[in-house]
Amino acid sequence: MTTALQLTALLLASVSAARSVMWLTSYAASTADTALAAASALGLTAAMYLLAAQHQCSQASRAVIAGLFILSMFATFDWAESGYRTVTTAATTQTDISTELRSLLTDAKSVTATQANNADALSSIGHNTRSDRITDDAARMIDTRRSLINDLQRTTTGKPHTGTSADLLGNGRLILWLLLATLLDAAGILCMRTAKNQQAQAPAEPTDPLLEQIATEIADGLHGDRPAVIRVAEQHNKTPDRIRQVFAQLIQSGDLTRDGARYVRTGASA
Repeated sequence: MTTALQLTALLLASVSAARSVMWLTSYAASTADTALAAASALGLTAAMYLLAAQHQCSQASRAVIAGLFILSMFATFDWAESGYRTVTTAATTQTDISTELRSLLTDAKSVTATQANNADALSSIGHNTRSDRITDDAARMIDTRRSLINDLQRTTTGKPHTGTSADLLGNGRLILWLLLATLLDAAGILCMRTAKNQQAQAPAEPTDPLLEQIATEIADGLHGDRPAVIRVAEQHNKTPDRIRQVFAQLIQSGDLTRDGARYVRTGASA
């Protein structure tokens, strides 16, 4: 169950991050702006989930989480509202286009029929030039309407799926931008402080009594004035790397010194 909950949380966090990225990048005006907006959205979402996952949250953490949650909610609202507007606008435009196409088809049929009748009538009395002019005018009218329909179709494609709901806030959106600017720094700083506190509160690495005994033996000269790492490791069934760490600690404490590749007890005779 724990794994399922973690996977669910990861999935929802990914969706939340994606919505936030779509929302912020919809206001980007350049490639650099887009990259910064995407990084900001991902960082804010990660901060919200990571801070909320802490067992004990400080007052500052709860305030930042609340602010991040409001931003995430607005991103979801913006995504839904923008999607609704896009779909509604597209549906209305397609209806208009369909109506215009039907009208154009009817007009084209009428013009064609009129052209044929006029051409026959004018040709019968020798006015071929006038007949051709009427036909050309009708053809240009059809071409103009067809071009306008094509322009209308193009304007309905490539609409952003987010970024439109800020209009609903009017000048109040400035408060949202201020909240965003504040949380961008506050969330990052709080994450850093939380991580630092957790690191400081982490339990110390458990000590090995045998290693403490070995260090005491070396310092007391039980392994001679020039102890060797390999011999001490073999005697106590420890890895040489672990014994080297003991020797390094004894050097730091002043109980051992280095003489080339050998270790020498402090105060030992040459």
